[in-house]
Amino acid sequence: MKKNWLRLGFATIALGALTFAQSCSVSEVVNYVFPGFTYNADAVEFTIPIVDSAGTTFASFDSVKVELNLEDALRENTNGNISISDADKIYIESVRLDLTDADNENNWANFTDVNMMMASNTATTVVEMAKATIPDTYDESIDGTVDQSVSMKEYVKGNTIYYVIYGKSRRATNKELHGKAYVSFRVE
Repeated sequence: MKKNWLRLGFATIALGALTFAQSCSVSEVVNYVFPGFTYNADAVEFTIPIVDSAGTTFASFDSVKVELNLEDALRENTNGNISISDADKIYIESVRLDLTDADNENNWANFTDVNMMMASNTATTVVEMAKATIPDTYDESIDGTVDQSVSMKEYVKGNTIYYVIYGKSRRATNKELHGKAYVSFRVE
């Protein structure tokens, strides 16, 4: 009697799995099995040169080349079962820019706006990662506003990323400013 109930249980599970598989697309099954993850890239150091005066246009602060292998991170998080080409979307989840040597006269308040852009060895068109409008108050850290509808999938297929930081100055600085950029990617 137990064997019959056991067979009935396995048959029910198999029928349920078959029904589920037939009613879902491959993408839906992958999303069910792999709900996605956030990848926090290594911090990237940047330098803002001395700014001589207030400006009304954006000026390039720094351009940084970064080796980024999101493919390996994806494989690690899925036991080697999913690659970048299997992901539905990859987007920027967050960007934070921290100044490591800010002081009362030299900090984010010296700037009105900052934009962080990205290109890569697989997508050379520059795309905006994040932007921020900065209040005129002392701050060592800013969080950029990101557009999560912008796909970064083509940009992270390769292994070399180029970050470019632009900004508009509110007033002059009297020293170089150094900082770190923290970027998080969402893979789904």
